Amino acid sequence: MSGSAFKRSVDVFVSRDLSEPERAAHLARVAKAGLAELQGSGRAPEAFRRFVDGREGAREESVKAEGLILYRFSLLAEAATFAMTYLLTRVPVTSGAYRDALWYAVNNRPISRKSWAPDKLGSDVDEVILFDKLPQSRKLDVQLVGGKKLRVKVKPNFFEDAAREVRKAYPSLDCWRLYSVDWPGRQKSEKQRWIDYPGISIRARQ
Repeated sequence: MSGSAFKRSVDVFVSRDLSEPERAAHLARVAKAGLAELQGSGRAPEAFRRFVDGREGAREESVKAEGLILYRFSLLAEAATFAMTYLLTRVPVTSGAYRDALWYAVNNRPISRKSWAPDKLGSDVDEVILFDKLPQSRKLDVQLVGGKKLRVKVKPNFFEDAAREVRKAYPSLDCWRLYSVDWPGRQKSEKQRWIDYPGISIRARQ
């Protein structure tokens, strides 16, 4: 499996002795069994988009006798969900504010964890960013201010560690720590300098 998505084509033999409804039903059964086999064996992620005769989201049973069922799987969406789960175990949890401020971003559009829908990630998306919206995010990540070490109850560099774990779990994807994420709500300091919001970028390998 390489890249952010993959396809496997299967030609299904259907006897012409069957009626059109019977041929369509057979095609739907084979497609669903193939999907279950791929996901059950770990060769395909849970997140996918389904196209039946060109109609996204249509049920397999609606396929025509000579139709086509296509599943498009996204490793990018699954890797982003994996990264968020990891970050939630690493970031400070004293008040819960930092955890609540962890967001995704797709095409420069921030998306909350509650609104994140990996199965809806468009096939044209080649990058997902994860970051934290709190202005003190960088300080808590590196746990240094002007060379002085901060006292934080978790280990530093959790964004770098998250990127490493994604690379290990999804070697076909690129993932690295971002020094600062430029998002619409980015703030400036009292000295009118842009505040740095670290994060990670997960991309389909070109």
